[in-house]
Amino acid sequence: MTSHRILALVRDVWPEIRAALNTPWETPKAISHAIFAQLRASRLWEEMKFDVAVAGSPDQHILCLQGDGQLMLCSPGISLTSHPFVSELVDELEVDFEEHSLSVAGDCLIAPLTEALKARLALPSVLLVSLFHPEMYPAARLTLGIAYLASYLRLRHLATVKLIDCQFDATVDDVLAEIRESRPDFLGVSVNFGQFDLMEQLLDKLYTEKAAGEPPVVILGNILPAMCYREILEAYPEVVICRKEGELSLAGLVRAGRDRSRWSQVPGIYYLSKQEKLVSTPPTYLPMEQLPTPALDTVPELFARDGVMTAEFSRGCQYNKCSFCPRSHKGGVWRSIPVTSMLQQWETFMQVFRHFGRTPHIFLADEDFVGVEDGDATVRRLTDFLDGARERGLQITFDASCRADQIFREGRDRDWHLQRGRLFNRCVEGGLSRLFLGVESGASAQLERYKKGSTVDEMISAIRYLSLLGARLRFGFIFFDPLMSVQDLVDNIEFLGRTDIVLPAARNASVEEIWDIVCSNHGQVMHEASGRPIYEDVSYMVSPLEVLSKSKYLYDLRQQAPQLISNQIDVSFARYRTDYAIPELGNICMACQYWVNYCFPIVYALKGLQKVSSDAEKQLLHEAISGHRYLGYMLIRSLAQAFALVDDKTVQHWEQAHASMEGHQEICANARKLVGDGQIDKAIISILMWYEEQMRRLMETVNEHASTLSPSKQQHWHSAYNGWATSSLVNTQALRMA
Repeated sequence: MTSHRILALVRDVWPEIRAALNTPWETPKAISHAIFAQLRASRLWEEMKFDVAVAGSPDQHILCLQGDGQLMLCSPGISLTSHPFVSELVDELEVDFEEHSLSVAGDCLIAPLTEALKARLALPSVLLVSLFHPEMYPAARLTLGIAYLASYLRLRHLATVKLIDCQFDATVDDVLAEIRESRPDFLGVSVNFGQFDLMEQLLDKLYTEKAAGEPPVVILGNILPAMCYREILEAYPEVVICRKEGELSLAGLVRAGRDRSRWSQVPGIYYLSKQEKLVSTPPTYLPMEQLPTPALDTVPELFARDGVMTAEFSRGCQYNKCSFCPRSHKGGVWRSIPVTSMLQQWETFMQVFRHFGRTPHIFLADEDFVGVEDGDATVRRLTDFLDGARERGLQITFDASCRADQIFREGRDRDWHLQRGRLFNRCVEGGLSRLFLGVESGASAQLERYKKGSTVDEMISAIRYLSLLGARLRFGFIFFDPLMSVQDLVDNIEFLGRTDIVLPAARNASVEEIWDIVCSNHGQVMHEASGRPIYEDVSYMVSPLEVLSKSKYLYDLRQQAPQLISNQIDVSFARYRTDYAIPELGNICMACQYWVNYCFPIVYALKGLQKVSSDAEKQLLHEAISGHRYLGYMLIRSLAQAFALVDDKTVQHWEQAHASMEGHQEICANARKLVGDGQIDKAIISILMWYEEQMRRLMETVNEHASTLSPSKQQHWHSAYNGWATSSLVNTQALRMA
């Protein structure tokens, strides 16, 4: 095969090849098969021996044809000379390409196939696996961890990559079957909280199955291996653990191969040397301009299950000081991809939404989408993105997260607050559907322990400002911590019930007028306000603080009250079990955790369905979620009353703000008597039994109206509901507390 023959062949069917390369939701293997079929169908086809491969990320696919001493690279719509893979070949192997043009916008490069180039094109194989417990997270979403790793390796043409996302019904045995069949050189496994058992199952079988031959090199990533690397390496000395971000670590390991003597040059990993000594290599952070669009191989199955699309525009946290959040695996520097990359990803996502006929909505996984304080540049970055999306007709709505001090700070002047108000107003106009704020607490002392960097009054003014601007909000909340006081408990209940914080949007008011309302009421109760109670927008209201490995809170607790903390780490969640300084609060926390565990599967299913619903469907699901949150708010009130932690005046105040359900006062009075008699377990069980019944009635209502949902959503709902309905909060927990 000479270059002119294959070039003529490609030119003959280039429109069809170009169309195949412009399918970001297809795997490289599927695209290469489609292109080969087009080449065979050409009138210029002859019996030629050449390899067809597809490199690049979803928005930069490259056709690689190799054979008869030639390498041809073709791509639609981009300049190949600036592509990372091509740049490497030119800079490191000194490949001398001839440039050729293709009809209908295409770029083509041809070079002799030297021995060095052949060796570079002989790619290792990588299998990337994301583990999954369906009972913990039943709603499907694009799993970004393995998607970004795959895209980065493909962009630089470092490996052939296959993905197994276990949320799509794949089991550990399915992963093992794929390993036996395809014999990958490398196995990358993403292990999230609660998946330690699945990791053990996979590795135990992998390293004991002799018939499978030499196992692949295993690299474990995500938060759990990074935090529990010592425990994992002690049990599985063969594995490599990624310390921080995975792209450069995995790429370095792929280049190094099985030779452990070269692993010391791989950035950001833990492993055991041949002498069984722990080796920790320095991490290198990926320049964000090099972060590609995530691989979208799983999108067809994702949408078939009414899943949601996720993306990431930035990494890290600009604040980086919250005591409950371990930062060692994430890094302490906030970085963002360029605006041009943001817009390129938005265009790719819109192409995918249009192809599958889906409502265009993205859930941004950024910890803080506003980012580092950099004066006008902070505002310009987001406004340039929003303006660019509007100019290109990319009408995609999105959810995002930020900190309260991105919109309100006591130390900032009026001009700063007006600038931020205009920014968030522009975000709402440009598609911001919902904004997550990590409020965490309504108790001043607790916020100080959490080292949030904002006071309760600042949190309140931030929420008022955003809600008046029209932003829909949801909040993170950490109700309990081991050092909390009774006053913290009361303050949190009071805060969650307030209706003068989340205010109706001031549609006809200017940003200046809205700011004047917020400023004039800062630190004050707005008695005449009629907003939503905070608890209606809290994702998980009565959850405790997890004392995680490597967190500042763990250090503080060991300094202040070492008797409260276990010395043994729970490797399933990289956390330490704790007692509470006030035992009654520990009992209340325990009861609330039982409630959270019981409700989580069905509520997570509701929330997942709501994300992809509209109109009557969304209304049904929203009412169920709101009902659950009201029950959670009332539960914590009931427990506070049962343990006699509040006086009658406080209870009356709560009742005036949010009336309890029929039978509530009786169950509280009975539980309080049981506590007084020293029968704490029975008191807790009696309250939980009552709330379990309320929750069952609420979910039965959804089930009775499930016909409102689309057929696919009905199937998802019935699967989740039937599994949950067979569970029992009370029977299981009664046995534990007996």
